[in-house]
Amino acid sequence: MPAEGGKPERRIALTEGETLLGFDWSPDGKSLADVRVSGGYSSGTLEVRNLQDGEVRTLFSDPSLMGNGVLSWLSDGRVLFTLIKGNGNGNENDLWTISPDSSGTAGKPIRITNTTGLLVGNTSVSRDGKRMAVMLMRFPLSIFVANLDAKTHELEQPRRLTNDSWRNIPVA
Repeated sequence: MPAEGGKPERRIALTEGETLLGFDWSPDGKSLADVRVSGGYSSGTLEVRNLQDGEVRTLFSDPSLMGNGVLSWLSDGRVLFTLIKGNGNGNENDLWTISPDSSGTAGKPIRITNTTGLLVGNTSVSRDGKRMAVMLMRFPLSIFVANLDAKTHELEQPRRLTNDSWRNIPVA
């Protein structure tokens, strides 16, 4: 729907058996990228759809896309996503990037992290694409809090907030 209001328009539709894991707008606002899985999470696809003509292009397909749907379209045109690694238990993943060109095709994905025992839970990227915050999780999940030093802009010593065996997930 336009920012000034009006009639809503459907931009993404799923077929039966598909699940949408994540989506993000292109930097110019003319396209959407989405990660969807099907077949009981046995198949994952990263797609880009042009909002003007409705054309859908597959950038990448892989069963390892079944992760948590982390997806960010960076200001330089790269699309950031996660792939599950290892035995596929979903407790480890890495950040990858792929660069679609103006025709909608893309080269090979490039891994940008190499985690061990960690799961990327969320990302937040600055508008200029120069900074990124990443939430890393380890099972069982615990929440830590830390102050951000106003002068040095560094985190002070983290303190554990939760102390149990539940999957504690921060939401804000």
